[in-house]
Amino acid sequence: DDPESCTSESSDIVRGFWLGHGYEFEIIDTPGLNDSEGRDTEHIQNIVENLRDNKFVNMFLIVRNGHEIRMTNTYSDMLRTFEMIFGDNFWQHAVFDVSGSLKEKDFKTAKKWIREIRNKFPNAKKVKTVFLDVEDDEESFYTNVESLWQTCSKLPKFACKDIKLVLAEKDRLEEEKIKLAHEKKEAIMEMEALKEAKSQEVGEYEARLRDAKDMAEKAREEERKTAEK
Repeated sequence: DDPESCTSESSDIVRGFWLGHGYEFEIIDTPGLNDSEGRDTEHIQNIVENLRDNKFVNMFLIVRNGHEIRMTNTYSDMLRTFEMIFGDNFWQHAVFDVSGSLKEKDFKTAKKWIREIRNKFPNAKKVKTVFLDVEDDEESFYTNVESLWQTCSKLPKFACKDIKLVLAEKDRLEEEKIKLAHEKKEAIMEMEALKEAKSQEVGEYEARLRDAKDMAEKAREEERKTAEK
């Protein structure tokens, strides 16, 4: 869903049965990143510590609202941070769940931003997607949910001990981003100053040229008057 998630911290492990009566499974709900209150570092720490308490997970299920139109930079940054935390193998265990009351245009839009993700992240070329339309008839909905379970059950185990703690790296990248923006601003100002100086230099040259022409014209006029005498 939107990176500004309603979840403020990772939940404890919740155990249940698939569709209420199927296979037993466990889930940990985690917050999205790029938090509006600047709590990303806290969220990352929470996610890492929570997952490291467990031996493995099978799937990283990324739920996205099917009505989201664009793949924003904020969303891309969130995925990039997850890739940094979990390593390149993250994409082998990632599945996008596109949910909501979906229309035909929502399916097309979702497929478009999935292509964008695959283009932006080389390791995401084979990332999987499931569509859960809440307005589907019961049979279709349960078929799609069962497909999600089959995908999850076939995924290999991801060892949580391999998770990278990248809090300092994320902060460093944020500082680097600010630094680059400042350097860009300074470069633009310097270019504008150079253009202004060049324009002034050209203006002064043209003024001197006009003065020289005026002086030459006056000299010729004086020579003409002298010749007439």
